[in-house]
Amino acid sequence: MGLAGTDLSREAATWCGRRARSDERSAFVGLFTNKWLWGSILLAITLQAAVIYIPFLQQAFSTVPLTLGDWLRCIGVASSVLLAA
Repeated sequence: MGLAGTDLSREAATWCGRRARSDERSAFVGLFTNKWLWGSILLAITLQAAVIYIPFLQQAFSTVPLTLGDWLRCIGVASSVLLAA
């Protein structure tokens, strides 16, 4: 679970970043107002996917592709920070 754990950490940080915008308002209010945050999220996902799916990067980082089930588990667990208040 090496890289899946790394991906889970990145996903959790992404959701924490969305949640940390306000202590008083929902994380879903004004969801797309911070373009820099969305840019950083897109960059992180792109780089993570590159390490997971591009063969020479797989070899350099000793990774294997994640299945759809792996991705769904990572996203599900990481997004749980939205429910914890």
